[in-house]
This record gives sequence, structure tokens and C-alpha cells, in this order.
Amino acid sequence: MVFEVLITGFGPFASFKLNPSWLAVKGLHGTYHCQGKLHVQCLQVPVCYSAVLDTIPRLYGLQPSSRSAKPWLDPNGDLSGAAGDGSPYPCGYQVQHPSSGYDLILHVGVGKAGGIECETQAHKSGYRLRDSNKSLAPLISAGRHGQTIEQVPKQDDSGIRGFGQGYEDFEEIEKSLLNVDNLVQRLNTIESVRGLVTASIDPGRFLCDFIYYCSLAEGKRAGGGKTPCVFIHIPPIDQPLSTEACSEAIKEAILFLAKSLGHFES
Repeated sequence: MVFEVLITGFGPFASFKLNPSWLAVKGLHGTYHCQGKLHVQCLQVPVCYSAVLDTIPRLYGLQPSSRSAKPWLDPNGDLSGAAGDGSPYPCGYQVQHPSSGYDLILHVGVGKAGGIECETQAHKSGYRLRDSNKSLAPLISAGRHGQTIEQVPKQDDSGIRGFGQGYEDFEEIEKSLLNVDNLVQRLNTIESVRGLVTASIDPGRFLCDFIYYCSLAEGKRAGGGKTPCVFIHIPPIDQPLSTEACSEAIKEAILFLAKSLGHFES
């Protein structure tokens, strides 16, 4: 039985006309590893809140539950990995959704210079920045998830934004079911990234945090973590790691996680 892996990278945003996260993962699309027992597919997700809310539930075999969910084609995206016609996943993408679902989902985004960060958790609220479509995250009411204004990060005048309708039953912080510390330890044995991989508890309250929370929540909704997921931040290109070094680390991450989940021996 083939172990099915999906890796997401992001499309263009701000100064990143070619997003380093997509450059690092795109070469892994359609590849097989471990004597054909592990299959990797990759797709590019727009840096857009509504597109995340539409796409991520579908990765877990669910329909979007948020009224803000909307597929969107990034007109500047690499159409080999993005939805060419802006239609909902999987239509328009060069991926085939496995009949039994994915066994592992790995999200990759670009972070700060210095190294690779493996994220352990994601946040429900506190999203203030505009996405590549100049839109804000959905407006939510703090009372819906049992908080007062003082219990969430300081917001701008537009109020508390993040996951509201459709996500009321999920916690303010959702954590990966995978052992991120073990993953960090393994990646630090790779010569090209040795000593430059750390664990993190703060994905940044932007699209990286947003997609990770959405994925953790939808994975829980779909069956208590039947499809585990994790998020990895890579640095901008050559700050200090090359695209090739980051791609090597991502490949090793999926191989290590597949083995740790007990699906096959390396």
C-alpha cells in the first residue's frame, strides 16, 4: 500500500514574486520514494485567507464550513502548482486526491532568515495583516470561543479576526500530533542544514499560522488526526540556506515522519 503525502507551498506575495516555499517543494511533485511505497504530490496555495478556508477542508475530504471560504486563482502564481482556472480543489490542480485520503500533510512557508523552524502549534485568532488579495481574515467574536478581548493578542480597529463560524468547537491553540522535537533532531543530522533547525511555537499570525491552524482543525474534524500534519518554515533563499538544501530537508522530513508513523521501514 502506497503512503500518500501532500506538500503545500505558497504562491507569490509582496517581494516574493517566486515564493521560496514553492521553489523548495515543487520539484518533489509526482515523485516516488522507498521503492515506490511513498508518493509525493505538491500544490501551491494562494497567500489568501479565503482560499485557505476553501482548499484545506477539501484536503481532508470535507466541504468548507466557513462562509468566507472561496477559491481564488492567484494570477501571478506558478500554474504548474496552482489552480489554473481558480476552481475548487482538486479541479484545476495537477494533483489526484487519493481515494483513501492522504497519510501525511506537510505545509511549507517562508519565514525569517537564519534557518528552518518546525512549528508545533497554530493560533485561532489574532490575524491583522492583509493577504495578497488585500483582504483581511474573517471577523470573529471573541465570545464565540469563550474569551474576553483581554485574552487575545492586541487587535486593530477591525476587531478580532481569525477562525469563527464553522470553527467554534476548536481551541484557541491547536497542536500537532506529531513529535516535532524528534523531527528537529533528525533534520539537524543532515549536513546541509545541521544546527540550523529548531522547533517553534509561533508561526506568525499570518497565512502560515492560518493554514496550519486550519489544517490541524480540519484533521481533527475529519477523524481525530487520522491524517497528521505539520508546518515547516524555511528561510528566504540563501539566508543562509539554498533552495536545494531546504528541499533536501523537506524530503528527509516526509521520509522520517512516514517511518515514525509506522507505515514502512526505511
